Amino acid sequence: AEGLTRSAAYAIGFPSGMLDAVYYLDEADVAFDRIVSAYTDNIWLDKVNIRLPMATPANVSLINTTYDSTTRQIGVTVSADFLSNVTGDYRLNVYVLEDSVKGSGSGWDQVNYFSNNSNGGSSWTGSPYVNLDDPIVGWAHNHVLRKALGGAWGTDNIIPDTVASGSNYTKTYSYKLPVTYK
Repeated sequence: AEGLTRSAAYAIGFPSGMLDAVYYLDEADVAFDRIVSAYTDNIWLDKVNIRLPMATPANVSLINTTYDSTTRQIGVTVSADFLSNVTGDYRLNVYVLEDSVKGSGSGWDQVNYFSNNSNGGSSWTGSPYVNLDDPIVGWAHNHVLRKALGGAWGTDNIIPDTVASGSNYTKTYSYKLPVTYK
């Protein structure tokens, strides 16, 4: 549910991704497509190269992580050590992800834009998905957001609006993994 909330706020289509939830003036929205077309550069890599040299305001780490395989209870403390003075709305969150999530039908099958090489461009021919069915049934979805422990927008009222360099803020989360999660 938290992922759907964020997608509704940021994404204009799929596939798309966000980098640091930053709006880039040359994009239509905070989330943007990986490529402009089949014939151009990787836009995500371009944005990564823009953000990479920028200083991060905090080191964020997970500490005291626990998992009880009998009860399926996880516990984790997230810690933010601020490296500079900052102002703004900063929040903490922990995302529970799962790999190889499969199902069938609506919401599970993978749309295949490369099916039957329908786009006709020679650069599409290198894709391993050319001439596969559309949709691809039984697709294994990886890095699936299963739960945002601090909600879609993170836990507020932990980090103040004005933070001094050297400050540390922590939040401990607990969550029982449903038995359907691997």
